Amino acid sequence: MGFFAMNKKEFNIKNITSAITIFAIIFTVAVLGQTMMIVNNATGGTQNFAEGVTISQVNVGGLDQDRAAYAVGSLIKQKIDEMNLSVTYGDKVWQFTGTDFEVEENVNKVVADAYKYQQQIINKTQSTEFDSIIARGMNIDVAFPFLFKDINAKMDDIINQVDRQPVNSRVTFDASKQNKFTYSESKSGVKVDRIKLLKDLEKEFKVNHTNMQVNLSTVTIEPEFTEAYLKDRTQLVSIFSTDLHNSKQRRLHNVGLALSKFDGMTIKSGEEVSFNAVTSPQTVEGGYEKSIIIFNGQFVEGVGGGLCQASTTLYNAVILADLEVIEVSKHTLPVGYIELALDAMVSENWSDMRFKNNSQDNIYIAAYLKEERAYVEIYGKTLDNGIKIKRRSEFIKTIGHKGDEVIFDVKGEYASKVLYKGERFRLSYPREGYEAKAYLQYYSGGNLIKEVQIRHEIYEPQQGIVVEGNDIPPKDYVIESQVELIPPQKKTSDTTGNNVSAVIQKINPVTYNP
Repeated sequence: MGFFAMNKKEFNIKNITSAITIFAIIFTVAVLGQTMMIVNNATGGTQNFAEGVTISQVNVGGLDQDRAAYAVGSLIKQKIDEMNLSVTYGDKVWQFTGTDFEVEENVNKVVADAYKYQQQIINKTQSTEFDSIIARGMNIDVAFPFLFKDINAKMDDIINQVDRQPVNSRVTFDASKQNKFTYSESKSGVKVDRIKLLKDLEKEFKVNHTNMQVNLSTVTIEPEFTEAYLKDRTQLVSIFSTDLHNSKQRRLHNVGLALSKFDGMTIKSGEEVSFNAVTSPQTVEGGYEKSIIIFNGQFVEGVGGGLCQASTTLYNAVILADLEVIEVSKHTLPVGYIELALDAMVSENWSDMRFKNNSQDNIYIAAYLKEERAYVEIYGKTLDNGIKIKRRSEFIKTIGHKGDEVIFDVKGEYASKVLYKGERFRLSYPREGYEAKAYLQYYSGGNLIKEVQIRHEIYEPQQGIVVEGNDIPPKDYVIESQVELIPPQKKTSDTTGNNVSAVIQKINPVTYNP
């Protein structure tokens, strides 16, 4: 009995110890379970939304994703069913209901992305872009373009009806008219602010889905070229003329024909122009007639006499417009219609006058004959700061000639004049040469601000040419030659810058000018 009693006591103590142990284990498991629930909620184990999270104004705090998707989807479906939208621009109105749009009915992606965003906030990880949601803290909205899958296309249809490209003014140039330029009307363009439109739609759907009112916001697009802009770039920049009153009819014809090739020409910025290319072919077939030209230092008859006066007139208008001259040449002999170092000799075979429109805008040329003068006008953008350009020719010196050269008529070209040795015929007189420079002077407000040398030319002196017969005269033949040979010039004439023009016109008559 004592043994039994001892065992019973011993047994009770063991049971109590075991009970305490079991209770401790149960308590620990319970505590761990609660702890695990808390951890799971924080780390996504049960994928419930935290308190305070809203999706499209639906409180989804404590809900799992399925229940959140149901709650959000129900509200969105209701709003779409009740939706009315008016988009207005001026007197135009576009009406829509929810049934007019292709709607994304499955909001599971929205809820899933919202949950991912929540976890990134909790875990303080780097935020990721989601195309289905717009998150502002823990207030999350369904991205409007995601919900309405064709919203961009429908709004683009409206935008295309409203957007209007600006219309530039255009200039028409007709050199034959008194008012050479006419201008079409320019019009401003309109562009819808697409970003603001989508934001306004989203805002209205959120706060006023049954009566959404959106006014299109637009910006005005000004045309690049207005009438005022083009008028400013079609002003008279330069005009130059040369005298034709002593020219014969064939020469007048040639000058007029050459200038007509440039009349009405529009030259774009950066474009180069060749006088020879424009006036080619400089032949009878090209419409030109025979007149006086310079050939081998002599005035002779040839096709195209007068072309050089046309090129010279154009050249001087070009330099007065401050355009870039690429190529220009002087005559062998100075001519009477232009100052020294300001002429522009052309020949289709070896000499051209070329220039470039180095301005930023088009230039326009009018070229014509009027009242026995040749004119070239250049229109475009006037020079900056009201600058005007003048030309200046500077006479440097006279260069003495080398006297006469006697040549024998071996081929009998001058048989009507001379036949025998000792018989002489003067083909040309020796002529002095000249050295000259040309300058451009830039004026602003009537004041000379700079002067730039553009040419330095030497017109070589010309030997006189005396032709003598080549045959032996018959016996007792009397030679009657009254040609006196002119020796080389030891002292130059008193020609100066004041009288050089008169001297040139006396030696080289205007009727000879090529």
